[in-house]
Amino acid sequence: MQDSIFHNNYRFLLRKDEYFSVSYESNSQIYCDVLKESKRTLRKIGSLRITKEHEITQEKIWIEVIKALSKKKNPLFTKEILVTIFTNKSKAGNIDSPNLIIKGIKTGLLAEWIRYGKDGRVIKNIEYTIGPMGYRLIENYRLQETEQLENWKNEWFTALTKYMGADLNYAATILFELAVRQQQIIMDTHLSSYKLNKHMLYFQFIIHLLELQTQGKEEFDWKEIGAVGYQEIGGSKMYDSEKEWLLERLQEDTNVSLDQLGFISLGQIVSVYYSGSISLDETNRDSNTISALTDYEINNANIIHTSSNFIIITENRSPLVKMAIKGWTKSRNVLVICCDGQLRSAHKSLLQKIKNKDIPIYIWVDYDKSGLDIAKSLQNILGNPPDLKFVLSKSLTEPEKGGTINDLKDQIFQGRMIEQEQMLGSTIQWDSVFHN
Repeated sequence: MQDSIFHNNYRFLLRKDEYFSVSYESNSQIYCDVLKESKRTLRKIGSLRITKEHEITQEKIWIEVIKALSKKKNPLFTKEILVTIFTNKSKAGNIDSPNLIIKGIKTGLLAEWIRYGKDGRVIKNIEYTIGPMGYRLIENYRLQETEQLENWKNEWFTALTKYMGADLNYAATILFELAVRQQQIIMDTHLSSYKLNKHMLYFQFIIHLLELQTQGKEEFDWKEIGAVGYQEIGGSKMYDSEKEWLLERLQEDTNVSLDQLGFISLGQIVSVYYSGSISLDETNRDSNTISALTDYEINNANIIHTSSNFIIITENRSPLVKMAIKGWTKSRNVLVICCDGQLRSAHKSLLQKIKNKDIPIYIWVDYDKSGLDIAKSLQNILGNPPDLKFVLSKSLTEPEKGGTINDLKDQIFQGRMIEQEQMLGSTIQWDSVFHN
């Protein structure tokens, strides 16, 4: 093994005034000692111990583990941290991490970094880093990634070229221009593997939308996109896992509604539950109990209006149910909208289309990180209207007052996590907190 490997790959192990000595072999293992020189002494500080090279493993878990290790600037790990990484990267559930570490050492995927005591002999501690075969494994993987990316570009960028100069309809023109912009992002930007894969999926999605528009299918269901695009069993489900993200990104990038791009159905019916006064265009949909609007109704409405005194947007269903059953939404003329724990495109479309946002709007979420994320998203969707408040509670037993997003953030990070269902309150507290 060339000593240059130690100098190039393992320089991060060295501290001030330390250097690698010449490597040597002992018991089928290669050692490279680290020496520290002072004015009077030359002392052995540690040794890098590597098993002689073997064949590169094809086990996928090793690719995932070495990728995770290589992301660190100084990839040096204790045994406990390595076990955690193996566990996190394993999809099999029960995994024998200690034996995998031993296997990694024997195959040169991992190397041992030994630190000695002051005498240069007694082992003080052993940590683990990427071995020479590990570096070779990740290099091969990156070469394969590069080759796969080039093949992907040849296939999908070529698919875009057939629309250049074509006579396109309104929706197809918007999609073509978006695809050109997206192509440039993929070509010009240095993205992480995760973000690159997302951009590539988005590009394929746009191309398949273009294909539908130019094949005479100017109106289509969500499931048709993958089914027609991939032409294989299971194709209709190809985009399902990223459905919310793809649709949200598409609307943001095109600034037009989904129906203008050809969508007549999103493949499933999403219901938004509410209680109170609401109108879609000229159609009154007031509800004194609990009702629901489908995503289809919301997407096809041009204007959504409420005659309520104020609006409450709640993360979970329990506040909506209790307020409606108690008759409070009717007696106080309040519109309560429920997000059911997850913001979907239907919720976003509804809130964006409500025209009279000059009335007080309250956002009530769980006091945890996901609740804060939902609150921030709702603030952005609503456009930060002038009378927007977030429900706070110091007692954590009932809602107490409205505050700012920063007040909510402070409460979540300084207090204990709690769900809405633990602090629903009653009409007395609601009258105190919610008012116009």
